[in-house]
Amino acid sequence: MLYFMVARHAQAEHNLERDIITGRAPDAKLTQQGISQATRLGEYLARNQARFDHVDSSTSPRALHTARLVCDRLRIPLESIVTSDALLENDQGAWTGKVRSETYTPEVKLAMDAGKGDFCPPEGESLNMVEARMLAEMDMLATNGLAGKKHGSVLVVSHGLAIRCLYRGITDSPKRGESWKLKFYHTAFATFSYDGEWHCLAWNKTPHLAREPVTN
Repeated sequence: MLYFMVARHAQAEHNLERDIITGRAPDAKLTQQGISQATRLGEYLARNQARFDHVDSSTSPRALHTARLVCDRLRIPLESIVTSDALLENDQGAWTGKVRSETYTPEVKLAMDAGKGDFCPPEGESLNMVEARMLAEMDMLATNGLAGKKHGSVLVVSHGLAIRCLYRGITDSPKRGESWKLKFYHTAFATFSYDGEWHCLAWNKTPHLAREPVTN
């Protein structure tokens, strides 16, 4: 059996700007709280003797910084982290950096929910497109990432909406257009297994933040 722990990156500066559409903003650095969140996740995994045969991270600086902080606590060589554009956040296209409350009008939200995941921002990606590339990356990791091994564990660090889309795909949810409504906090993790088919074992787990407020 193959096991995958898929974690969201830690809190970044852009996450504090609640009314700004972040998308793939490349300059979003981790906040001090975010650094603490990622460090706590790594320490929690180390205390529980977690072992990973492979680490895959989004190429986004905020995700890669999170992965490095976690791997540092697990004594995993940082140079062994593999990066992939397939794990990037949803591309908001022309909406990136726009004011959320002005862009996501009631009409737009209605179209997003009614579209079953095929609604697409101008020059951006639909949720179905994100789901497809996330599933393709996970399938690749399951079949090739561990050199064909049938047993092992993989750590994946990605983004909130991208992970929500992955979850919708794995669980084959009919409400794909509402993926953005799922709760999944900073450095929260989901656990999936693969035995020829995907199974979700856990969702939005934050045991390492028991003494610290979660951020979304």
